[in-house]
Amino acid sequence: MAADEGSSGRREDTSDARTRLERVEHVVARSPVTCPPSTSIGDVATLMARERISSVLIPHPDGMGIVTDRDLRTRVVAARRDPESPVSDVMTPAVRTIPGSAMLGEAILVMLEGGFHHVPVTDGAGDVIGVVTDTDLIGIERNSPFLLKRAIERAADPEGAIAVVAALPGVIRSMVRTGVDPVDVGYTVALMTDALSRRLIELRSDELGAAPVAWAWLALGSEARREQGLHSDQDHAIAYDLPPGTDAADVDPYFASLAEAVTADLEAAGIPRCEGLVMATEQPLRRPLDHWTDAFRGWMEDVGTGGSFQASIVFDYRRITGTLDAEPSLDAVLAEAPRHPSFGTHLAHRALDERPPLKMFERIAIPRSGPHAMTVDVKHRGVLIVTGIARAITVGRGITSERGTIGRLRAAVDDVLDEATVRELEDAFRFLWGVRLRHQVERAAAGEEPDDRVDPRALGPVSRPALREAFRVIKRAQRAIAMEFGVRSG
Repeated sequence: MAADEGSSGRREDTSDARTRLERVEHVVARSPVTCPPSTSIGDVATLMARERISSVLIPHPDGMGIVTDRDLRTRVVAARRDPESPVSDVMTPAVRTIPGSAMLGEAILVMLEGGFHHVPVTDGAGDVIGVVTDTDLIGIERNSPFLLKRAIERAADPEGAIAVVAALPGVIRSMVRTGVDPVDVGYTVALMTDALSRRLIELRSDELGAAPVAWAWLALGSEARREQGLHSDQDHAIAYDLPPGTDAADVDPYFASLAEAVTADLEAAGIPRCEGLVMATEQPLRRPLDHWTDAFRGWMEDVGTGGSFQASIVFDYRRITGTLDAEPSLDAVLAEAPRHPSFGTHLAHRALDERPPLKMFERIAIPRSGPHAMTVDVKHRGVLIVTGIARAITVGRGITSERGTIGRLRAAVDDVLDEATVRELEDAFRFLWGVRLRHQVERAAAGEEPDDRVDPRALGPVSRPALREAFRVIKRAQRAIAMEFGVRSG
């Protein structure tokens, strides 16, 4: 019985993989339905009912708008808006599009990240050829991240949200086994963590009442980069506005209570607390925004012990929720990095702290005894080295437009690293992520705690030499970074 089930699952997974690699244009069922911005809301509703569609596109001088059945429910019926009002009053004026040549897997990430349910599809000339919906994409896989994200967002209480996330390993297992790009899988895990964090924050905020000031919950580290596996812990912080005459001691208790409640919920959901205590439960990780910018400047000017600890986590940040738009202020500070060359040098040193596990003749070094005998830590000895290199050559030079490792590597082409080196590093990063995720999925399926320690002997005849080559690529890149920043490569 078990063998039959496994065989059936593999056949289904292969089919799902093929489907994910189809072009978006292949699922566009019909030409787009459009109307002028001046069309009444009532006429648009009639049009949608007659055509049996869930959205209408509205071309206008500034771009392409859209109105959906959800908009009619929330912006018209619930708001008791006059149906004779023009649809321009309730449409989304600037809708995001996706080219028809994109893969369905790419469309899934676009819609998951943006929380979209409808995305117009364009041809090579940029003209809209139709609309793809989340319903279209849910059907391409048995374990859909759409369904999981939707269930998280609809959870009525923290316990319900935590229960929903128990399905995440199964969703990730399906994505890994169907051959989804491992970097996209890590991105999806982070999107689920985002959704869970936001819902828990909403629910706990309702219990605590309105926040005393504007604030932002910041994801840090791997979640900020959207590079998470099944073994990622919590890294987060809170920034808040402190109006003149307001004392931080008067508002901090609210955020301390919120942070502890949400952190405990995330822990209950299987996301462990950070061993380094980089969490909003710690008072230094709850600061007024201007205190955060002062701290960033201080660490850049004197990277000492505090800067060393913070640089690998806190300088990767992203707002998850909250009314305070904190990122522009922090970005503005990091843009000053070129004024502090010692800061870039410090980040380069951090990218050299760990080394790939290679010994003489560049064979993989594997411990023969001890608690980690016969295994290699592919996260700390591989993945995070590439992340550190990417951070040094972008954040260290004031580039804040990219958060993820691959985006940062590409932003540095011909600046610090040549195109060939960046391409090799990107391939190594993807490969190590794939090895890491498959290992974690296998352990989770066996009822074991996912970790990052892989036994090279368990890899196939193709993956074993590829693992060694990935470590070689990283070693060469570390030498290039050492030369560029004038630090010892060891």
